[in-house]
Amino acid sequence: MAVSTGPLQSLQRRFADALEREIERWFARVAPEPVFPGMMRYQMGSVDETLQPTGRTGGKRFRPMLCLLCAEACGGIPERALPVGAAIEILHNFSLVHDDIEDHDPDRRHRPTVWRVWGEPQALNAGDGMHALAHRALLALEASAEDKLELAVAFADMALQLTRGQFLDMSFETRTDVSADDYMEMISLKSAAIIAFSAWAGAVIAGAPARIRAELYTYGRHLGRAFQIEDDIQGIWGNPEQTGKQPAMDIVNRKKTLPVLMALERGRGRDADVLAGFYRTRGGDVQPVLQLIDSLGVREQTESALGHELSLARAALDRADLAETDRERLVSLARELTGGSTG
Repeated sequence: MAVSTGPLQSLQRRFADALEREIERWFARVAPEPVFPGMMRYQMGSVDETLQPTGRTGGKRFRPMLCLLCAEACGGIPERALPVGAAIEILHNFSLVHDDIEDHDPDRRHRPTVWRVWGEPQALNAGDGMHALAHRALLALEASAEDKLELAVAFADMALQLTRGQFLDMSFETRTDVSADDYMEMISLKSAAIIAFSAWAGAVIAGAPARIRAELYTYGRHLGRAFQIEDDIQGIWGNPEQTGKQPAMDIVNRKKTLPVLMALERGRGRDADVLAGFYRTRGGDVQPVLQLIDSLGVREQTESALGHELSLARAALDRADLAETDRERLVSLARELTGGSTG
């Protein structure tokens, strides 16, 4: 389990083992043969390419941890949210399996992606299986029929938003009319929808009133947007040893992330021609593009957008009227996940 300092580490210490047991409970039900569920376990980080246990897991599991934390902040028992937490993490990893295929990313979390190990067709099968399994795991929640139906409908809607966001993201690669506003709408679907659901679901499980559920959803939505903007920053300027990906893969893949769109909007004359020309082709040296993006000062502009989203997330928490300690834990978690300031 990857750990860090702050509230996320505390959540991991309290709930990581129970969450992994809940996730494994569902993988154990997938199939008697080892390879099909093994591909899923590999994506989750618990086995290696030979399907032998690694003794660890992949990723921070912050989305399910956020669900448990919001349940606790709303006066509920966080362990009750474990089935929904498992569903959230499995669905998130379904999306990563498919994203890696679509983006032709060779590595994730410092090792080969599922499609590189087993091929694209079998990776698609593994991802599809995880999508179905996530929905099944959510239905194991012990709750009233009304709450369970509300959660299941919202979970399916969120999964649809997530895949629509990925569609938009990929369509941006060949479009020349994408604006920063278009991009923010896209990440609200692809990245923020699952984080907003995580926060909202915790409140639902705890029996919080509708107003608090709505404010925690808003908090999660802005946190999700901020998280993606930070990922965009790391996708261009991040250290590969920390990101687990090759340098500047977003640019290599012609992803129109927020810094790129800001550069396209700022570029004039030859600068605009260089950027537009690069994004119309495949291959080529990325270094001149990196240098041009740096010269246009868009990193500072991107970091300002991140700070704005975090301020909106904090404002939602203020309106939710949570206990001071719970509100500060959620504020600190947002700061930890984005490396930013919540204002």
